[in-house]
Amino acid sequence: AGGLLAEWVLTLDAATLTGDEQLNLITRLETCKRWLEAAQLDAMTAFTRTRSREAPPAAQVSAEEDAAAEIGCELGIPPGLARARLDHAHRLGTEFPALREALRAGRIDEYRTRVVSDAAPTDWDPATTTAYAARMLATMGHTSGVKLKNLAKKTVLELDPARAEERKARTIAMRQVRIDHGEAAHAPGTGSVSITDIDTVDALAIHQRLGAIARALRTDTPGAANTTAAQKELTLD
Repeated sequence: AGGLLAEWVLTLDAATLTGDEQLNLITRLETCKRWLEAAQLDAMTAFTRTRSREAPPAAQVSAEEDAAAEIGCELGIPPGLARARLDHAHRLGTEFPALREALRAGRIDEYRTRVVSDAAPTDWDPATTTAYAARMLATMGHTSGVKLKNLAKKTVLELDPARAEERKARTIAMRQVRIDHGEAAHAPGTGSVSITDIDTVDALAIHQRLGAIARALRTDTPGAANTTAAQKELTLD
C-alpha cells in the first residue's frame, strides 16, 4: 500500500497466475490505484499554489482558474470538472485529512471521499467536521451509490439537526416552479415544467408521479382505440 507500481507488473501475463494470485493482484492494483488518486489530488493542489506564485500580481486573481484550465487540457477533461476536482482536493487537505489518509492507504476510493465531503456543510466547525468524517469512515464500509449518499445525509442530520432544518427551510424558500406551454421547441400540445433548488429524491418522486398521471391519461383517452395507427400511440409527453 502506498508504493509505486513495480515495472514487472506492466509486462505481467495474468493468465500465467493461479486464481488466488490473480485475485491478490487485482486487490493490490486497486490499492495502488487509490494511492495514485490521492497523489494526483495532492499534486493538483501543489500545482495551483505554484501557478499562483508564478503569476504576476495582476493575474493572481485568475491563477486558480487558469490552473484548472491547464489541468483540464492535459487530462482531456472539461475545465469545470478539473475545477471541481481541485476544490475537492483542497477540502480533503484542509477539512478532511482523515479521508485523505484513508484514500492514500487504499481503504476507500476517491468517489467515496467526494460523496462524504460533498454532503458536509462548508460552514461546520472543525470539531463537527472531524466527528462526521470519523463516523462515516467507521460506518460506510463498502456502501456506495444512493445508499452512501443517504447515509451521509443521515449522519449530517444527526450531528447537526438544528442547522440541517435551517438549511432545508432556506432551500425550500428558494424553490421556483416554472411551466412553459407550447414553446416552439416543444411538440404541439406539450410543455415543460422546471423546478429549481429541489432535493433529488423529491424531484424523482415528482417525475414518477407525473409519469403515472400521463400513463393514466393515455389509457383513458376517449376514442384512442378508433384512431389510425399513426395516432394511436400517444406519447407520455
